[in-house]
Amino acid sequence: MQNPSVEIHAVIKLVHSSISPDIQKAAVNKYFAADAAFRHPLYRVEPGPLSRERLLGIYQWYRIISPKIEVDIRDVFYDRLHDIVFVDLAQTLHFRFSPFNPIACRSLSRFTLRKCDDVHYICLQEDFFHPGDLAALLSPPLIPIVRTILFASVIASNILAKWARLFGIWRASDVDHVNAEDVAAKPVKPRPGEGKLRQKNRREVSRAIKRSRQSPAQEDNDLENFTRDLDRRSSASSIRTTEATGAK
Repeated sequence: MQNPSVEIHAVIKLVHSSISPDIQKAAVNKYFAADAAFRHPLYRVEPGPLSRERLLGIYQWYRIISPKIEVDIRDVFYDRLHDIVFVDLAQTLHFRFSPFNPIACRSLSRFTLRKCDDVHYICLQEDFFHPGDLAALLSPPLIPIVRTILFASVIASNILAKWARLFGIWRASDVDHVNAEDVAAKPVKPRPGEGKLRQKNRREVSRAIKRSRQSPAQEDNDLENFTRDLDRRSSASSIRTTEATGAK
């Protein structure tokens, strides 16, 4: 990828929901490094000589058990300083012979990139799911059970916390005496190189906004002015060449 923040949309859809196995395999081989790793609540692929082939097998198995996969990319954030892409997405898997209606499950994917010859390759993909979303991915009837377990964990945590406070463990008194400065959100110093990178991003965004606001007529005028200026420079260069030849 030359522009990860833009191309990651197409990469995800090609890998998850491509129209043919050949396109899916070509996409994995093109955008993933040969030693790419994969982290998932259900899978773990360590980096190695054949790790990309193992990762491809996982995506192929997804398409085998789910002929139709819908991917909705909701948000993308590209950390240029660390070359990492974060993607907030929702995917819906239509399992074969499943009597249950498919439910969209939300996840956060983190793609760690590696730059080689001005091209970014995915060297690590990490998928993070809420327990309820993971249950929706595996089997929708598990969702109420998972929610009940999570609610029971909340009740148990509160009961145990009250029991511990009775013995003076982590007991909070009245908070009126707490100094406001102790709970103030203090700014964090920027990391080395982060300030310049933010300025570069602002300039790029500003230029992109100006280009998007420019009307087609303005673009034609700019192109005409550029062509006219290029012709003037070419004419001036030819005149100087002719004068230099005559002087000789």
